[in-house]
Amino acid sequence: MTALAARSAPARRLVWIDWLKVLVMLGVFAYHAAQPFVITSWIISNDERSLVLSAFAGLGYLFGMPLMFLLAGAASWLALGQRGIGRYVWLRVQRLAVPLVVGIALLSPFQSWIGALTRGTQESLPAHVLEFFTEMRFDPTPLWLGIYGYHLWFLGFLFLYAVISIPVLGWMRGGAGLAAVGRLATLMERPLGLWWPVLPLIASQLVLRASFPSYRDWADFGLWLIFYLIGVAMVADRRILSALAGRGLRLVVPALILAAAFIPIALSGALWQLEGSPRYDAAGLAYAALRTAVAWCWVVLAVAIGTRWFDRGERTVRPAAQIVLPFYVLHHPAIVVVAAVMVGWPVGMWPKYAAILIASLAMTLLLCEGVRRVPALRGIFGLPRSRAAALAESAV
Repeated sequence: MTALAARSAPARRLVWIDWLKVLVMLGVFAYHAAQPFVITSWIISNDERSLVLSAFAGLGYLFGMPLMFLLAGAASWLALGQRGIGRYVWLRVQRLAVPLVVGIALLSPFQSWIGALTRGTQESLPAHVLEFFTEMRFDPTPLWLGIYGYHLWFLGFLFLYAVISIPVLGWMRGGAGLAAVGRLATLMERPLGLWWPVLPLIASQLVLRASFPSYRDWADFGLWLIFYLIGVAMVADRRILSALAGRGLRLVVPALILAAAFIPIALSGALWQLEGSPRYDAAGLAYAALRTAVAWCWVVLAVAIGTRWFDRGERTVRPAAQIVLPFYVLHHPAIVVVAAVMVGWPVGMWPKYAAILIASLAMTLLLCEGVRRVPALRGIFGLPRSRAAALAESAV
């Protein structure tokens, strides 16, 4: 084994990745449970809205999604392991494409119908399902996945990234690819090395953000793809991971300073225009660079914290880590159903939010347990059909 290959060979399971995946998923759950109360419209909307929950949702979008894709990239490299590319792609189809297609076919029209009921429709579920698919139009943009897949767009993005990155993964298995990643690792070991990866991230946003500012459009697609590839490189050459883990906490000061810059922007009233309708001018480009730098700082901090304090307790986290995918698929419709009932309660906003959190979490965990126990459902929701297979493919 060459020195480069030795650096990329995993010595043991990275338990902190499991912990961060579980913690981020709980954050995503809280984010979606807050959606009825944010200032923008959602499937279910409460009359009273909250600036606090809106700010929380904005932070989750800015920082949480890049972290999820970075972790997904790391998991993809670990999943590839010594497998052939064909086997790796087939696993991506099983774990991502199948739940995506089934979810759009079954869960998306159901959620749309629940939302329509809260707005006064008298339409039956079968009639609404027929209307949903009759009116469906395909557009070759990432936005399509969010419009018709709701939360399942994340699985669609991941599957596309897995396909797009196949040539890169194959190249990185060879000496030239590992050497290139090794050069990046050498750069990142230098005093200011943690800032090197932010350059392609910012460059992508300077080019794309003003033209495609919408959530889940091409600007987001490009940004998250680069985070995904950084996650791949992070575990392909562990010196990159060591640099992020060893010096990542040093970014806490720039992370706080850069995040604080959003306050005067928001108070000036320019935030909505810069976020929703940016232009290729000094303000628009500076804002694109700012939001990207903030995302990078907080992602690096999360990795540093995870590697320092969460790289233990494999037996504790493994049961939760194994159901992350069905939890993600099922939590959103559970929240939609619960919120549709509870937003009409004659109580304040915060009791409603707490009730939605508790009831939808219980419903989601109950549904996940049902999926876990039924082999046919395990396959549909991206789980190995047996516990033995789950252990054999635990890195996926």
